[in-house]
Amino acid sequence: MQLPKSFLYGATVGAHQVEGADFESDWWRWEQRPSRIRDGETSEHGAGHLTRYESDFQLARKLGHNAVCLGLSWPRIQPVSDAFDTEALAHYRRVFEHAAACGLTPVCVLHHVTQPAWFSTRGGWQAADAATQFQQYAQQVAVTLGDLCQWWIPVYEPEFWLTLTYRERRWPGWERVQRGYRTAATRLVQAQHLAAATLHEQVPEAQVGVSVRGSVVEPMDIHSPWDTRAAQYEQRRLNMRFMESLASVGGDTDPAFDFIGLSFYGKMRVRFAPCYLRGGCALPVDDAGLAAGIDATETSATGLDELLAEFAVLRRPILLTGIGMASEDDALRCSFLHDHVEAMLRSMEACGDGLDVRAFFHASLLDGFEWHHGYTRRYGLVHVRRPGLERTPNPSAWFFKDIAEHGHIRAGARKQFCNNKREA
Repeated sequence: MQLPKSFLYGATVGAHQVEGADFESDWWRWEQRPSRIRDGETSEHGAGHLTRYESDFQLARKLGHNAVCLGLSWPRIQPVSDAFDTEALAHYRRVFEHAAACGLTPVCVLHHVTQPAWFSTRGGWQAADAATQFQQYAQQVAVTLGDLCQWWIPVYEPEFWLTLTYRERRWPGWERVQRGYRTAATRLVQAQHLAAATLHEQVPEAQVGVSVRGSVVEPMDIHSPWDTRAAQYEQRRLNMRFMESLASVGGDTDPAFDFIGLSFYGKMRVRFAPCYLRGGCALPVDDAGLAAGIDATETSATGLDELLAEFAVLRRPILLTGIGMASEDDALRCSFLHDHVEAMLRSMEACGDGLDVRAFFHASLLDGFEWHHGYTRRYGLVHVRRPGLERTPNPSAWFFKDIAEHGHIRAGARKQFCNNKREA
């Protein structure tokens, strides 16, 4: 199958992960306590993207990208509750202008994991006015960047954020409220609605998406009805609950999203654990059945097939806004890219007009700060060597370029690019 010429190829750029110097965020404060970050590092330098965005975008274009999924730093833009930083807004305007100059179509993510420290201190998503606070931020960004961007995602992977924060308690926010999952989920749904309305008002041509970190969940013991029910429950929760909540508030005619931003990192396993009440008795486990995190996934290209069939019934355009794997072995990343692009093409061909996939964003463009894992996980198409932060495209980056240039996977392309190292 040949992808259309309008198809978007790119990679993700998460603000806190790669910019560095996000000192007004709740995460910056969280990172300071020993043992919270696996390698003891902080996000202070990230990948240096804050000052290197021009060369990074030029490199992305050289690598065949025609789009970029850009996360903004809410803390940088609104470091205090009653004022916006005009220099930060001007900076992001320059970022989006340079992306356009490089021929990169931007997808703008307003909230990606981190939030202003002042927002968290006053209750975060537990506060009654949290959604309206977010709406004010969304409006300010829309006024600043609206003429430069058509595609918008208000909140990136909200159900995944809720899980890491309130269920697994690996991320900041749960300390002040032990059982805040439902309240925070309600506020995030309200925030999506209000931000979508604001974006549509400020940017008439705006396409606003809902973000889902899609999951294929399997029971640890396929013969156990309890494990099977736990797996079914988790898959439904992670894939559909946020969208169902949006529909319950706005109805089918106003679900607060025009497209689905779908991420996928692989399949996971769960077992029924009656004592794991805050996790709905569905405990993520590893191959040995021991407790693991929700991000302990196993790569599965057939899982992407399953997800695309599941989301096709919603009849919304789909942007794949985060498809990636962490590995020190780039040959594995090449295989991962090959298998997942092939799965996407296979699903699109099988579903015909019933599956409208418009973009494939690899996660991520650069190696960066991977939250509680620190710098121990490498996701980038471009390797960032520390401490100097020099950029070196991996062979997988050149393979992805070949896919983008031809609109399909050429026979022999993986062998051509992934068996030889090339320099930018």
